[in-house]
Amino acid sequence: MTTFIKDGVEISMPPMDRQARLAMERCAKFVARMVLKYDPEVLAEMEAEENTEKKN
Repeated sequence: MTTFIKDGVEISMPPMDRQARLAMERCAKFVARMVLKYDPEVLAEMEAEENTEKKN
């Protein structure tokens, strides 16, 4: 079992088999692509919402 501390919280992860590790890597790559693709749009929307809330 792999154990590490992140932001003061102990995280324990069971060992993964090859297939599970590959699936997690594919998922991580997908999430990274989506962040790179949509991050500017989402950030602009969030900033616009914050500006609207500050005006009210």
